[in-house]
Amino acid sequence: MGEKKFDFAREISQAIDKMLAGEKAEPHADMPDDYREAIDFAQKLTELRVTPRPSFKAELKDSLLTKSSKMEQKRTEHIRFWEMLRHLVPQRPVWRTVAASLLVIVVVGGVIWGSGILKQPSALLPEGVPPPEEAPPPAPSAPRLCLGVEAAPAKTVYLPGEEVEIEFKFKNVSSEPITVTPFPPVIGITPPVTVHWKEQIIRSFPTGSEELHLQPGETAVYTLIWDQKDNSGQQVAPGYYKVNADIKGHVIEADGSKSTFGTSGRVTKLLIQFPQGAMEKNIEVKQAQTVTDLPFMWKREELSIDLTITLEQVELTAEGAKFCAFATSPNSPSAGYDHPQWSGPVWAQYTVDGVIKDAGLAGMRYLDDGIQLCWGTAGDWLDPVLSDAKELTFTITEFGEWQGPWEFHIPLQ
Repeated sequence: MGEKKFDFAREISQAIDKMLAGEKAEPHADMPDDYREAIDFAQKLTELRVTPRPSFKAELKDSLLTKSSKMEQKRTEHIRFWEMLRHLVPQRPVWRTVAASLLVIVVVGGVIWGSGILKQPSALLPEGVPPPEEAPPPAPSAPRLCLGVEAAPAKTVYLPGEEVEIEFKFKNVSSEPITVTPFPPVIGITPPVTVHWKEQIIRSFPTGSEELHLQPGETAVYTLIWDQKDNSGQQVAPGYYKVNADIKGHVIEADGSKSTFGTSGRVTKLLIQFPQGAMEKNIEVKQAQTVTDLPFMWKREELSIDLTITLEQVELTAEGAKFCAFATSPNSPSAGYDHPQWSGPVWAQYTVDGVIKDAGLAGMRYLDDGIQLCWGTAGDWLDPVLSDAKELTFTITEFGEWQGPWEFHIPLQ
């Protein structure tokens, strides 16, 4: 029995009409399996998409039928479309799958494009109609500043046991009325430097039960009194302390609606000094400590290096302590210190007569011959050292991914 002729143009035209009209397209009974799979797959995708625009339907159909007509002209009248493909690709199942996938992309891609999910090309627009301009993405809105907060202790240095007085000023810097609620806000007292920034609240002041209403430009004053006691009622040790505030509220918009705001963080700091005073001394240390066989990746090769840190100077004043060191590697394979492994955080601590204090994170300067490290600079002074202290040890605990310690003993007497 002779093979039934497959009318490519008619079958594809009918399938396109049905799919674009939102109807189900049934493949012809004698249609090759590859075409049947392509139309079935396209039908499933079109069921998930919105209905294409009418102008696109006609243009897509004309475009696809024109292409199919040109394809038909390249074949003889009695050769089916797959026979033409056999001249173009090897007769292996994987290549037949690729060819069928390309047909799916053409049909389904056109339907998705026409549905408006992707931008429609200007070639499909009516003659004389320019392509639409893309609207620029909206600019990110800046955080709204509603409340200005200032705080200052009555004095910056206190003796142990003295009553600490801190004055807060809350100013409405917006153009609308605002309400701070609850008022007073949450206020906490913490040490200035903690290991890896883990906050340790030693004294917390709960929120009040009132609301503070401020008109635009209006300022309110609130005074906090701290007796230098921690949450357990014990006197805190001498040293620096910072005052944090966690403030919440809402703005009354011009239309009467409310929008919330919040702000938190350190608002001031103060120092509780030793009753016998602090040590004031500059010490040229020049001590070096080396840790060997540290893992070091260089050009995808794992090596090991030695890291030498020299504690150069210690500066002790009534304001606090400052430590400066210099790091270098005598056998580093890299030229200079711009390798990513040198950019990690450097943490340290110092011990005074057996009492451990956190030095925090070092400030770093990358030089041609090494890395300069400093702790207690830029206004963030570390706690002072007692005037009659006898032992001081400075320890670098971590250098990026490398564990120390690099330990230095500094004579004080």
